[in-house]
Amino acid sequence: ALGVARSRKLLGPWEKNPNNPILAGNDTWKCPGHGTVVADARGRYWLLYHAYQPKDFVYVGRQSLLDEVVWGADGWPTINHGHGPSAQAASPFGARDMKAESHFFDDFNTPELRPGWQWPQANRPDFTPGRGRLLLSPSGKAAGDPTAAVLARTTTRGDYVATVGLDPRSLKGNGTAGLSAYGDSDNSLGIAVRSGGIVFLWRKEKDKPTQLTDQTEGAARGPVIYLRMTVREGHLYRFALSDDGRTWKDVGVEKDGAYLPPWDRGVRVALVAGESIGWFKFLRIEPSR
Repeated sequence: ALGVARSRKLLGPWEKNPNNPILAGNDTWKCPGHGTVVADARGRYWLLYHAYQPKDFVYVGRQSLLDEVVWGADGWPTINHGHGPSAQAASPFGARDMKAESHFFDDFNTPELRPGWQWPQANRPDFTPGRGRLLLSPSGKAAGDPTAAVLARTTTRGDYVATVGLDPRSLKGNGTAGLSAYGDSDNSLGIAVRSGGIVFLWRKEKDKPTQLTDQTEGAARGPVIYLRMTVREGHLYRFALSDDGRTWKDVGVEKDGAYLPPWDRGVRVALVAGESIGWFKFLRIEPSR
């Protein structure tokens, strides 16, 4: 929630708005706050702030909102008539509404990564995109960690499908490459392939990685292995593999990733590699409904 006070002098005395809070959560958005007031060229005031969407909540993370600040005859500001964050409102100057990127696809055909790719601040991986592939590898040693190298995209909804194609021929020794729901360096969940085409699920919680299952019978054997992660309600995950990207075989059962989000940042879709070079062909993220 957000409240205001006013004073004619910086050091006071300060008068609190009797109608505080002027911005509080409602059925559309929860926990609004951390706002910045800006003025436009027409003299109108706007509050740029963040809040959680109740359904997707911490799994998508805080999202940016903009509401107009209207000054009343009594000199106090109001936002959306005191009804909380707007579910829908006219944009400044009639600018076109820019919807969240719900569909994403990258086939790595350019020598530079597209804007929006992220990695852990203290663990920048080695990566080389271009010519229809992305080479991803750890910048240091991390034996047994399937997330030693991470390249990730933010999510914009709680129900989506992420699909990746990768070439297992780049994997050497105990090297792995795969697709992950990534909270932070201590918490992740995902599907990966090791040399020989063996596909497995892993869970990493509080920096303790655990292998959940091996898919040895019917494991993918082609030059390209397709891995899929289907997410519902932001925290329920199903994984599958395919030889051709059309016929899929489930790997394990549905997993609960409620432990994943670091509260303020949301869960990301990540390409991951451990102890070797991962050779990725593409990443696709799209709504499941």
